[in-house]
Amino acid sequence: MPEPSSVYAGHRTKAFWRLRKLVEDPTIEFIVDKSFPGSGKTHRNIELIKSESEKKFLILAEAHTILDLYERLLPSSEVVHWKGFERSCQHLDVFRGFPPRIACSICKEKFPNTYANCPYHQAFKEDKRVVLAPLAYLQTKQLERLEPDVIIAEESLFNGKVIEPPDPKVMHLHSIALGRDLTEDDYINHCEELTVELQRKLLENLYHAPDLDFVREAVRDLFAQSPCEIGLYLRYARSQQVPNSLDKVVIPYALLLFEYARKKGAKVINTDASFNEAVWEYLKQRATIDPVYNMDLPDPEIIEIPVHESSKSSVVVRVVPKKIPQAKYTKQTLANQNIPSLEGIAKKIVKIVEYLYPQFVIDNRGIVPIITYKQFEDRLGILIQRGLEKHGYHDLTVRTMHFGSSLRSSRDFEGLKFLFIVGTFTVGPDAFREILLSYFLIDPDTIGIQSYRDKDSRWKYSSQALPDIDEIRKYWEDETQLQAIFRIRPFSEDTVTFLFGLLPERLEPMLSVKTLDDIKKVKRYPKTPATLKLAIKRATEFIVNYDDDYVPFSEVRQYLEACGFAEPILSKVIQELSHQFTVYTKKSGKRGRPKKYFLYVHS
Repeated sequence: MPEPSSVYAGHRTKAFWRLRKLVEDPTIEFIVDKSFPGSGKTHRNIELIKSESEKKFLILAEAHTILDLYERLLPSSEVVHWKGFERSCQHLDVFRGFPPRIACSICKEKFPNTYANCPYHQAFKEDKRVVLAPLAYLQTKQLERLEPDVIIAEESLFNGKVIEPPDPKVMHLHSIALGRDLTEDDYINHCEELTVELQRKLLENLYHAPDLDFVREAVRDLFAQSPCEIGLYLRYARSQQVPNSLDKVVIPYALLLFEYARKKGAKVINTDASFNEAVWEYLKQRATIDPVYNMDLPDPEIIEIPVHESSKSSVVVRVVPKKIPQAKYTKQTLANQNIPSLEGIAKKIVKIVEYLYPQFVIDNRGIVPIITYKQFEDRLGILIQRGLEKHGYHDLTVRTMHFGSSLRSSRDFEGLKFLFIVGTFTVGPDAFREILLSYFLIDPDTIGIQSYRDKDSRWKYSSQALPDIDEIRKYWEDETQLQAIFRIRPFSEDTVTFLFGLLPERLEPMLSVKTLDDIKKVKRYPKTPATLKLAIKRATEFIVNYDDDYVPFSEVRQYLEACGFAEPILSKVIQELSHQFTVYTKKSGKRGRPKKYFLYVHS
């Protein structure tokens, strides 16, 4: 992970000492570091852990990539990483899809030697000062054995666990497995006992099963919904505080986290560049009426490193068609195949990559990174890859990601210089209604929500009952667009993001925003040994694949220019190739200027 640039050095030091002071203040319960990615949030947390040697820490994240970073930068003698069943099981090919408890019971019988040294179990037995764990462990009892002083959550606390309505088929299977009819009260009052009983019944019948594939299928059907998930949904559905139109419920991580933190008397640090105070107020209101996790959430102490003018070395290039300058690249536009179409966007991206070819090979490690809507991810990636290969760029690979929560925890594009983002993420009326109901238990029908489109075709919402209700929409949109742009760390590296869409308002004063009328305005690559080597390789391929034995110097130069190379690289390449190939000179007519060729006899 790259260190923050020098413009942050002084602010980063001040932020660390403020963080440490807040951690030592017994009156502070909740700290939020909302500095932008690349400003050193994770490194600041690591320095805090090292400096507070008497305190125990629990680090939670949804993705192991972040936890791996903590594990790498902290002393191994102080850290244990609970990598979870999927990453730890030594017989995952056998037990994939099994609940850990059932898989471990089978493993104990079938593979006793492996079970004795199982890293999944051994990790829970280690007593270390710093524990790294997936956020999903908040929903288990594994964390009960810990006594942390500080919990660091490297995630958005507005995201959460989705609880779907009970499936009658699954409930019927539960009744058959247990040999009695189960009522809704059984699920509400005895969900944990039912889960244990179902697992025990399954294990009792396990040794009569013909093979593990049969058991895997039975497990999949029986635990498609656990009794605890069913019981949890029913508790919400029966509550008078919950809207009747609720079709699913989301348990925000904030509720799970603070229930656990208060039980342990621990302080909470949240690193979230998209944290929104107005949305947090709505979450606090939800917590006070929540029928299961009823509590008062604390007010946060905010830490934020300012972004200075001197940090505007990164550029966002808005790509807008000349014929359609108002193009916003919304999902609806692309889905209806209106102009600009996916094919047109793919051709534009190929043209940009072609012009900047050396940079993509050297600075982008041969990767053409694309972030777009999930439904267009595969098709757009295929169109771009085909376009590149059609022009002979077989050393470039298209990689795609889609808008969504997985962006936050991914580091796939980190360290790259160039990124393409296709789309302006918007929250439509149906999606906004679902967010209000499932995340905040707000019934849109009772608050009189008005929806309209602004000049940029983005949906916006208003309500006299809740004047700042549109902050929820703004958070969901900005969170998605910000996380997409942050994948290449624009505030710690000099980067270029080609944006087929709109820039989040929060970023407009912080990044240099340009439009792209002509891709030749983009600065080309300077003369370096790596560039020269790449240019010689491309020119050699061109000569070898030319359809004549005589290859004009002028066509070699034109080809290299089309590949993104410029002077003085071009002259140097011609000079180097003159040592590799025979140079032939001939005149066109009596007074014509001599024309030079590379002579390569094709077999």
